Amino acid sequence: MYEPGSTFKLVTIAAALEEKLTRPDEVFDCQMGSIVINGMRIRDSKPHGLLSVAGILAESSDVGAIKIALRLGEERFYKYIRAFGFGQQTGIEVPGETRGLTKPLNRWSKVSIGAISMGQEIGVTPLQLVAMVSTIANDGVWVAPRIVAGTTEPQGAPQMVAFHPAVQRRVISPMTAAQMKQMMQGVVLHGTGKKAILEGYSSAGKTGTAQKVDPATHTYSHTKYVGSFAGFAPVNDPAITVAVILDSAVGLHQGGQVSAPVFQRVAQQVLEYLHTPHDVELPPSRQVLMASAVCSPCSAARANFDGRRQSAGSDTIFGSSTIQRHDHVGRRAGRDCGPIVSGQERQKRDRNGPGKRTGSRCGWQRSGSPAVAPARIPRSIRIAGDGEVWAVKEVAAGRSNGNI
Repeated sequence: MYEPGSTFKLVTIAAALEEKLTRPDEVFDCQMGSIVINGMRIRDSKPHGLLSVAGILAESSDVGAIKIALRLGEERFYKYIRAFGFGQQTGIEVPGETRGLTKPLNRWSKVSIGAISMGQEIGVTPLQLVAMVSTIANDGVWVAPRIVAGTTEPQGAPQMVAFHPAVQRRVISPMTAAQMKQMMQGVVLHGTGKKAILEGYSSAGKTGTAQKVDPATHTYSHTKYVGSFAGFAPVNDPAITVAVILDSAVGLHQGGQVSAPVFQRVAQQVLEYLHTPHDVELPPSRQVLMASAVCSPCSAARANFDGRRQSAGSDTIFGSSTIQRHDHVGRRAGRDCGPIVSGQERQKRDRNGPGKRTGSRCGWQRSGSPAVAPARIPRSIRIAGDGEVWAVKEVAAGRSNGNI
């Protein structure tokens, strides 16, 4: 259990939007990063002036979140805190799950609404955080997290077990969820979560940096933090939700600095593993880099080129080394180059020697005749390497690729 910090601003803003107390483009005066609540001054990590609600989330303004919470009021705010699942167990099939720490309204102080709006004075679990973010990804419906998809009577032949969520409830409307998705994508594209940008996928999330309580002084520490990032991808058709919480990181400590990059690496690999379709166009330069990184035989062909231009019919042929933006990451049926090559596969390939892999799906080979490309290359792509620029011509399936 830990204090979530700024990731909890998702609850604050979603509740205000659902109650129609604000809108994403409404502008708030963040008072250059300083506000006083009942004699207590609260400051932003850096000064902000006028910010829209979307900007408050993207820049993670504490002052902006407090002003939204004050408009929402204690009772409505508490209702949404509970509706999002905080202060109660999720019911997941593991022992020892904690409820977190959520104070009832009669125990709130005069500054509690400001503190809770920015993720202080409340204790949550990573599972509760994931469930809350998934509620936004699920168009506003909270779904109880589970480990066991389902149970069935044993039978002789293997059978598929479908996932049917046992407990679910609507927390916010689909419209509010859509607004939150768009603003959370803005956090990644323009705000504090830029290091969570994925290759070929849109992503949305929220950063958080929470001060830990010093057990010696019972006050917030100025050296110990919990950095976090929670988000989902792709934005319009979410496949996964990932939360990264780092306790007392050494050196850099802000969630956008230490947790967002971990989210990026985990989400990128998981989405590729799940064969999730891309929803963002890769820039041509990145397509070439991914092609050379993923398809080792193509890299071998480029190395064998050795800076010398080859004429048609040469025994060094570049086959379908650059293919469609989705195909080359090993995810399209019948036209892929396979996933990242394992160590055993790479050793096997190296033993066979360059160009001798039988059954290679890359289409590159070393022979006395031009290679046959198994898939159509959508466009000519220029590849710079070793001082040479090669133009890979468009080819059709089953035809010789001709000159390079």
